[in-house]
Amino acid sequence: MLLRAAGRTVGEVISDVVSIINPSVIGGGGLLLSGIRALVYQRCLPLATRNLSTELSTTRDDSALYGAAHLLLDDIFAATKTGELLARYGAAAASTHPHAPTRATTGT
Repeated sequence: MLLRAAGRTVGEVISDVVSIINPSVIGGGGLLLSGIRALVYQRCLPLATRNLSTELSTTRDDSALYGAAHLLLDDIFAATKTGELLARYGAAAASTHPHAPTRATTGT
């Protein structure tokens, strides 16, 4: 029941995408796909769904790992954190680089 409701919510968005972009295939999983399919065919004009194929998606065994890695990368390289990341690693690279300019010292 919860997956079907989630499918209907996703279906609302996908129906807009189908109306605008007119893709030839959309996919989803199990009960999610049935909710998506119901909303798409309910909200879209027949011209947009005439050649539309709705298919059950398949996933690989390591799909969750890829998803977790992308969430981590999105967090690390978020626009709000990029400046801090560059400043931290830019300063570290400059201090360890053999040809980095050093501070001038005054002789006594």
